[in-house]
Amino acid sequence: MKLSSVFATTLSSCSIITLTAFGFLSQAQAATVSGKSSGRWVNPTVENSDVQLVNTGVGTNSFTWGEPVPGTPDNQLVFTGNSFLADIGSWFEIGNLTYRNGTVYADTGVDKVTLNLDLYFDDQVPFSKVFPISFQLENTLNDSNIDLKDPRNADYVEWANFLAEPSFTIAGNTYTLELGGLGQDNQNKLTVLEGDEISAAFYARINTSPPQSGVPSKDVPEPTSIIGSLLVGSYLIYRKKLYKVKLNSHKDN
Repeated sequence: MKLSSVFATTLSSCSIITLTAFGFLSQAQAATVSGKSSGRWVNPTVENSDVQLVNTGVGTNSFTWGEPVPGTPDNQLVFTGNSFLADIGSWFEIGNLTYRNGTVYADTGVDKVTLNLDLYFDDQVPFSKVFPISFQLENTLNDSNIDLKDPRNADYVEWANFLAEPSFTIAGNTYTLELGGLGQDNQNKLTVLEGDEISAAFYARINTSPPQSGVPSKDVPEPTSIIGSLLVGSYLIYRKKLYKVKLNSHKDN
C-alpha cells in the first residue's frame, strides 16, 4: 500500500519530533543524580587548654557536648540524612541539622567537630564518598545581669569548610559538591537562644567540574540528538526534492 505524500510528510515530521524529543529526554536523564545521605560526628577538639573535653556520640549522627547544669539539657547536634533526586547544578536538600543550645559549665565542652557527610549515589554506577565538613561551636559565656533568653546569651554552630577535596568522579565524569547553607535563608550558621532548639534543612548542589583554563567549553549532544539532527536535515532535503517534483509535474500538465 502506498502512502499519500501528505501522510508521508506528516509521518516523517512526527518521527523526527519523537526522536529529537527522545534525545533531549536522554540528556535530561543523564543530568540527574539520585542517592541518599548520612552523617557521623568525629574528631571533637577544644582550643583552650583550660576547657575539659566533654562529649558523647562520636561516630554517630547525634553529638552532645559540655557538662550540663543540673536540671538542664546539654548541647546537641543531630544530622538526619535523606534520599534525594536532583538535577546537576540545582540546589537540593542533602539532610537536616538540629541544634539544641543547652546550659553547660563553661570549663567543659567542645570548640570544633567534624561532620563526615557520606553520600551514596545509586545511579547506573553505584558510588559513595565521605565529605568531612568542619563545624565551629560557639559557646557564649552567659551574662547573669541579663535575661537568660536574651539574644546576647545565644550560642551558635557554624559550618566552616571542607576538610578534603569536594570533587569526585563517577563513570569517568568529574563533579564537585557545593554546600549552599542552612534553611531557606542559606545561612552558614544556626543561632539559638539558651535552652531552645532549632532545625534547618541543609542544602547542597552537585556541579560539573569547570573545564581547564584556556580550553574552550563545548556542549556535546547525545547520540540520539545527533540522529535527530541528521533526520531533520534529511527531511528538509526530502521536502525540497518533493517540491521540485510537484513543480515539474505542474509544468508538464
